[in-house]
Amino acid sequence: MNVDKLIVSEESGQYLTCLCPYHKDSIASLVINKVEHNGRKKGYYYCFGCGKSGKISEEQVDKLATKKGYVKKPRPVNWHRQAVEFTAGRLAKDYPGDFIYKGSNNDYIIGWDSFENYYTTPMCNAMQEVTGIHTRTLDGTKRSVEGSRLGLFMPAWEVAINEPIVICEGLSDTLVALHCTGLYSIGLPSATFGHTIVRDFLKNISFNGNIIVVSDADEAGFESTSKLVEILDEVYPLRIVMPVPCSDLKDYYERCGQENTRKLLISYRGM
Repeated sequence: MNVDKLIVSEESGQYLTCLCPYHKDSIASLVINKVEHNGRKKGYYYCFGCGKSGKISEEQVDKLATKKGYVKKPRPVNWHRQAVEFTAGRLAKDYPGDFIYKGSNNDYIIGWDSFENYYTTPMCNAMQEVTGIHTRTLDGTKRSVEGSRLGLFMPAWEVAINEPIVICEGLSDTLVALHCTGLYSIGLPSATFGHTIVRDFLKNISFNGNIIVVSDADEAGFESTSKLVEILDEVYPLRIVMPVPCSDLKDYYERCGQENTRKLLISYRGM
């Protein structure tokens, strides 16, 4: 492989992401280890587009990592749409390459680690500071880095005090709500965590708008919604949405489509 002709698109502490020279590549499918990682030596490379793998020298890795003119650029994709499609299971398991979904201010929303085979979401406290990372594998297995249950998933980081907010249980439902409505959306880590953090977060931003609470159609969903109503109902106008006959909002989105999901949520805005 001619290292001099490689175009580096992203660089992290563990690997470089490049356009693959072995096939027509527009999304930077080639990943090169900057350090020994996950049992693979420094210089190991693998392309998630064409499957080409091999090894370059450590000197070549160092040269690439300090290559003159290197600029980290966001990829030209619709982050929200692809994030929803991924969490809804609409992307193949052999998705070509690492990715990070970002918001309008280039904030980290959701990412993918090809070495560990899980996607990652940051969880934030009431001050919008990251407290931990919530992860999930392609088969649905959940893992939580310490502190992730002490936070909320907030893919929109700046909230106007008069705009409606959607609150969901679960991270996938939150991305679906954001994608289908464009409204600010907040995700609880589970049915049993995060309710008081929502209250504190709304206080911190002096929120005075309407709130749409999406309830899962099961016992845990009912209990979670009841907690939110108990904590927030005396302060904020609340609307409860239940995506029946489906189990949750992601399921409703998959069965009924984007427009019907949007109507389900928007019809409860009270505006």
